[in-house]
Amino acid sequence: MVAALAPINTTLADHTATLANHTATLAAMMSRLDNIEARQRNMTARSPQDAISELRNNNGNIAPNFPPTKHALNGMESFQLRDLLVFYGCNPNPEATRLIRLKQFLGMNPL
Repeated sequence: MVAALAPINTTLADHTATLANHTATLAAMMSRLDNIEARQRNMTARSPQDAISELRNNNGNIAPNFPPTKHALNGMESFQLRDLLVFYGCNPNPEATRLIRLKQFLGMNPL
């Protein structure tokens, strides 16, 4: 009797794994959609006190040290900018253009 259930258990395990893969794919898609919306909001950040929207990385996580305003972003140290670029999977080098590249990634005007 137990041996007869083995193929059913294998099929159930296969379906469970497939469902987990689809769930992960859907989560990644939702993160991308959230990021598009956040970038659209960030395009309107003009003054230093304007809030900026945080983006999610490929795992759906939000950076723990994400700056709340344009002023806070402009005041970040080079190592903090590097950490954010690495968190989002962007190249942190060269150091001189970190702020510009991070602003572009966030959907903001780099100037």
